[in-house]
Amino acid sequence: MKTKYHYLKIVFCIVIFTIVSCVKDFLNTEPMSFYSPENALVNKDGMEAALAACGDVLRGEYYGLNQWPEYIFSDIGIYGGDDENSGTDLTTIVIPDGTFDVISFIKWDWESWWNMIKYANVIISRIDNATFSSEDEKKAILGEAYFYRAMAYYRLVHQYGDVPLILDEIKSPRLDFYSFTRESILEKMKVDMDLAVQWLPVSCANGRINKAAGYQILTKINLALEKFDDAIASATNIINDGVHSLMTSRFGYFKNQVNLTDGYQAFANGGSVPLDVIWDLNLWENKSVSDNKEAIFVVVDRENIEGNYGGTGSSSGTLAMRCHSPYWNRASVIKTPSGVSGMMRDFDEFGQYRTIGRGQGFFRGNNWYNYEMWDAKDIRHKQPNWWRMTDLVYNNKSLKGTPNAVYYGQHVVNQKVGLDSIRCWAPFSNKFIVPDNRVAPHGGHSDWYVFRVAETYLLRAEAYYWKGDLVNAANDINMVHTRAGCDPVSSSNVTIGTILDERAKELYCEEPRKCELTRIAYIFAKTGKTAYNGKTYSENNFSENNFFYDRIMEKNIFYSDHVLGKDGTRYSISSWNVLWPILSDVINANTLGHINQNKGYTGSENNIAPKVYPKDYSN
Repeated sequence: MKTKYHYLKIVFCIVIFTIVSCVKDFLNTEPMSFYSPENALVNKDGMEAALAACGDVLRGEYYGLNQWPEYIFSDIGIYGGDDENSGTDLTTIVIPDGTFDVISFIKWDWESWWNMIKYANVIISRIDNATFSSEDEKKAILGEAYFYRAMAYYRLVHQYGDVPLILDEIKSPRLDFYSFTRESILEKMKVDMDLAVQWLPVSCANGRINKAAGYQILTKINLALEKFDDAIASATNIINDGVHSLMTSRFGYFKNQVNLTDGYQAFANGGSVPLDVIWDLNLWENKSVSDNKEAIFVVVDRENIEGNYGGTGSSSGTLAMRCHSPYWNRASVIKTPSGVSGMMRDFDEFGQYRTIGRGQGFFRGNNWYNYEMWDAKDIRHKQPNWWRMTDLVYNNKSLKGTPNAVYYGQHVVNQKVGLDSIRCWAPFSNKFIVPDNRVAPHGGHSDWYVFRVAETYLLRAEAYYWKGDLVNAANDINMVHTRAGCDPVSSSNVTIGTILDERAKELYCEEPRKCELTRIAYIFAKTGKTAYNGKTYSENNFSENNFFYDRIMEKNIFYSDHVLGKDGTRYSISSWNVLWPILSDVINANTLGHINQNKGYTGSENNIAPKVYPKDYSN
C-alpha cells in the first residue's frame, strides 16, 4: 500500500499554478496548461477554475485512500493492514521524520490543505482586479474562496494545532513562516465566514458552495471558539432555511420500491430485503437528487464524465469501498466447517465479489463500533444498511465437484480466524458499497456527502450541551436518533459521549472523526468543564492529559489492551497524538522563521511563543 506524494516544505513558491477547467456540476477539473494568474484570473471563468482546484483537493480525501488516518486516530477503529507496521504502533511510528504509510497520509493532509489555501488566497488577492457581471457575482466567488480557506484551516488546526497563517497570495519563495495560535487563526476564519454566508447563494450547482455549507463550517468554527450561542444561531439558520430538512420518509430513485428483490444483497437476505430511508440516503444515485433535502454539500464524481476522480484507472472511484470493507476473500482465511478455503477473489454466480468488491480491510472498526454501541432497534445497523460477515456466502468455485460442494453458496458460519480476523473478519457499512464494473471492483464513481442536515442537528445539540441546555440537546439528538428507529434519548442521559456516539452511527466515512475529537478535547481544556468520565482538563498540559486520548482508551480496546497485530507489533496510541507532528521537512526548510513542533515529538523543546493574529501578522 505504498503511496508517493510531493511533500510541502512550506516553501510556497507560487509564481504560477495549475488552472483547471470548470464545467457542469463543477466536476471537470482536468488540469490544463500552466497559466500565470495575471492571464487567467481576470474574470468569473478564471476564478471558477481556481475554485475547482480547491474542490478537487477536497475530493481527494473522499475518493482516495486518504480519509482513514482520521479514523485510526479515533475511538472508532484501527489500521487493519498487516503488510508492514504501517499504522499499528502509532506511538512509535508517528514521528516528525517517519517513513511508514500512516506518515505518508499525514503528509498528504498537510500538503492538501496548504494547496487549498494557496488556490483560495490567489482568488482572494486578485478578486478586485477581475471583471464580473455584477457585484453579487463577485461576492459569491469571494464567499466560496473564504469557505475553502476556512475549511482548510479548520482541518489544519485540529490536525496540527498552531500552524502558519497565510492570508495573501505568495508571489516569490519564502522561508520565514511562523506558527500562529490555533485560536487566533479560527477567529480570523470566523470573521471571514460571517461575511461569506451573506454572499453565498441559497442554491447552486452540485459541487459548489451554498449558504448552508457556509453556515455549517461556521458552526464548527463557532464551537471550536466556544461561541456556543453563535453556533446555535448558525446551525438554526440551516435548519430553518426552508430549503434543507432531515429526510424522514422514502425518496429518490427507488422510493416506491418496498423491497429489494434483485442482486446479491437480496440473495443474501433470503430473496428480499425491506428498504428504508437510510438506504435511500446512502444510495449512490440519491446523494444529489433534487428531492434529497438533507444534502447540504456533496463532492461530485460520476462515471464516464471527463474529470471524475482518478479518471478510469485502478485508483479511481470510491476507494473507501476497498479501504473500509474486510479482506474477506484472502486466500485460506475464511474456511468452511470442514476446514477448507471457502472464499475466492473472483467473480461468482451469486454476485458477491461484484457487489461488495475487493475489500482490503485497511480500516477496521473496533468492537465498540462494530457491535456494542448500537441500539437493537437501530436500522442503521441492520440490512440493507449494514453487513455482517454471516451475510456472505462461500463463493470458492473449487468447492464444486468435491465433498465440500455442499457449502458452496451457503452462508458463512461464525468462526475464529486468528490474527487474520483483524483484517478479514469484521462487519461493515453499506454506505460506501458502490457498483463497479471493472475487473477488480473496489468502488465505482459516486457523489459523496461532505455536509448533511443530520450533522447540523448534532452540532446544534453539542452547542446546547456546552451551555447546559440538555433538553434542547436531547431534542436535536433525537431528530437523528429516532429516525433510525430508536427510542428517544432522555435529556438526563445526555453527555458529550451521547453526541459522539450518534455522530459515529450517522456520519461514518463523512465526518473527519479525529478532528472532531480534537476540537472537543480543546473545548474541555479551555472551559474546564467536567467530562462524563469525571475528569477536568487544562490547556497547560493538553498534550499529556486530554479528552481525545481518554475517549479512545475508553472505547477502543485495540489501543487500551495493546492488541497484537499480525505484523508482530501491538496497537498503541499516545496522548500527544491528539495533534499530529509537524513534518521535519517543513520545519528544517523554514530557515528564516520558526515553526513550532507539537509537544510529545522531537523538536518541541525548541518551541517559541506562537504569534497571534492580527497583532503579529504582516504579509
